Amino acid sequence: MRGSSLFLLFLLLVFLLVTSYFFYLSRFSSKEELIRLESITISNKNPKVYDMLDINIKVSGKVDDPFDENEINITSEITFPNKEVVRLPAFYYQDYSRNLVNKKEVLTPIGDPFWKVRFTPILEGNYSVKVSLYKSRKLLSFSSIIFSVKGYSSNGGFVRMDKSGYLKLENGSSLFLIGENVCWYSSNGTYDYDSWFGKMNGNGENYARIWLAPWAFGIGWKEKLGHYNLEEAWKLDYVMDLAKENGIYVMLCLVNHGQLISQDNWRDNPYNSKNGGPISSPEQFFTNTEAKEYFKKFLRYLVARYTSYTNLFAWELFNEVDLTDNYNQNNVAEWHSEMASYIRSIDPYKHLVTTSFSSSSAGDLIWRQSNLDFAQLHTYGPKDLSEAICGQISSMKTYYNLPVLVGEFASDWRWFDSPYYYKDKEGVEIHEGIWASTMCGSFGTAMLWWWDNYIDPFNLYYHYKALKDFLNGISFYNSNFSKLSYEFVVNESLSNPLGNVKVFPTVGWSKPKFDFFEIKLWGEVTNSSEVPTFVQGKYHENLRTEPKFKAKFFKEGKFVVHVNSVATGGATLDIYLDGVKILSKSLPDKDGKNDGFANEYNEDFSIDVPQGVHEIKVSNSGSDWFTVDYFELENVLLVPYNFKIYGLNNATFAISWVKSRSYNWFNVISNATLEEVGGVKVRLSNLNDGNYTLELYDTYKGETISVSEVRVVDGKVTIDIPRFKKDFALKLYPKK
Repeated sequence: MRGSSLFLLFLLLVFLLVTSYFFYLSRFSSKEELIRLESITISNKNPKVYDMLDINIKVSGKVDDPFDENEINITSEITFPNKEVVRLPAFYYQDYSRNLVNKKEVLTPIGDPFWKVRFTPILEGNYSVKVSLYKSRKLLSFSSIIFSVKGYSSNGGFVRMDKSGYLKLENGSSLFLIGENVCWYSSNGTYDYDSWFGKMNGNGENYARIWLAPWAFGIGWKEKLGHYNLEEAWKLDYVMDLAKENGIYVMLCLVNHGQLISQDNWRDNPYNSKNGGPISSPEQFFTNTEAKEYFKKFLRYLVARYTSYTNLFAWELFNEVDLTDNYNQNNVAEWHSEMASYIRSIDPYKHLVTTSFSSSSAGDLIWRQSNLDFAQLHTYGPKDLSEAICGQISSMKTYYNLPVLVGEFASDWRWFDSPYYYKDKEGVEIHEGIWASTMCGSFGTAMLWWWDNYIDPFNLYYHYKALKDFLNGISFYNSNFSKLSYEFVVNESLSNPLGNVKVFPTVGWSKPKFDFFEIKLWGEVTNSSEVPTFVQGKYHENLRTEPKFKAKFFKEGKFVVHVNSVATGGATLDIYLDGVKILSKSLPDKDGKNDGFANEYNEDFSIDVPQGVHEIKVSNSGSDWFTVDYFELENVLLVPYNFKIYGLNNATFAISWVKSRSYNWFNVISNATLEEVGGVKVRLSNLNDGNYTLELYDTYKGETISVSEVRVVDGKVTIDIPRFKKDFALKLYPKK
């Protein structure tokens, strides 16, 4: 009996083991069988060309990790009427409703999450979409949908860069960008954009720059690496849709520099090995194979979700990448080449790709080697922003043979210690930036940085409306514009009042390309975009330069260097007149700071200069740097000619912005006296002969000042410049 009992017990154990095994297999198999496409539906049954469509996909069965492509991977094949096949991955999606509770946005999920394929038809005709569901590369289920596209929406299609260096839409219309940074929201969340975009649209703006920052739109930040935050993605969807409704094109910046700075956001970065990521230090982000694969996966998700937005103007891979820890230009250049190539390979709508740097020189290798579509400038602090921006745009376009956009600018980068922009209540810096960039060959206006604490609370949107109204009807990409050709009609025998020229630095912490600056009798400064802010000493030989100024002094005067601050190592200011050292002044550190803009000295140092033509050199024989607010030369200027004409023209049309050289944000906040200039003649050239209409335009009020008729003879026309103190704009076009 005992043997029989043991045998029965053995059989029972075997039975239980076998049953458990088959139950496990059955459960695994049933789980695999249950993961199936349940339904696919289209968001718009009567779509037009350029209408974005969502294919909504419901899946049956339990999915443990919707971001694990080995567990579930849903893709689509979209066959266009011309038989071209576009492949797009589906993305995991959760719908939400939003409410503002105690000045904080709160999202509430609506229903269960599901998948979407998002695309935009670009042709009329019949389309078919095949949706396939894979597990571990094994096809488990597929389904198809067929529909027709008839007619064209009012949307002009995707943005393209024309060979002219200007933008156009697929329907052939011109696009000139007018806008500002609105990179993140406050606690109000997307409600901020309801306000901002409405005001931007109402004042002629059509462009915004948005960051995917850790604290706002952090799609790839608040989850473990390889997973994506559906709330932040929904917010970005909402903002992209809202931008489209308001006619606003968006550049998405995918990574901000702080994510790879140890003293900033690196601690919480999901790529950080302390958070389960593959790298132990920020600079490895650009070289580690696993990190790069995770970033490509992120790009794949972003392309799936946002490439179909026609108002997505460009992917910006990085913001100011040169500020990241242990920046290595070679490694970063290789990374940009790899990521730009990858995003082009998966983006069927071929959006533009760019990046940005805090210093133009730090991006030299990337602009030359990385196959990007346009270069960007970020510039803060030049006392004459218009001259700096115009010169830098021209220099970069020439040097890199790329279109150029000023992605960030302002009078001041600081948000502490009473920054300059709070004193510029008129928004003169905005005025300078947007008019200079427009008239100096960029395909969009310079983008002011301070939106939520400056443009909006000071209600400075009107600057954009005045420019937009002036530009109405101008098609940039097919106008064949070149730099306006003009000359002053000067008569030195006239009893012109004499004036001074202030030369404002434009180059920050980098070595200028030129060190020679000649001042013309009408105030123009050659190589003005290369005037150094930092005059370096022995500690930074690689950045050291000795600026030289040549000018005709109509009578004896002074040469002045206005020193702002000095490094902790101290400096020595040396001034040479025609090769002879006239002044040597020790500049010890006073405040213990290495802050070049602390107004530590705020003091003039000068030499006397006799009448005649002279060359003056500024040097630093000390250890470390000092910074300069401006260099000033007395009695070298005929005051009526102290204005600059920025502009563009072709054979039959010209636009220009005429600005007094003394009218800039720095002089305004310094309460400097604005001299009346003008009352002289200027000759424009390179125009077809004939009768033309000349319009003068008030750049603040946004209205025409006067209309007159002029005649072009032998390609030239002489026009009268009225007396003025600030600025105005003009248009010249054939008389109808």
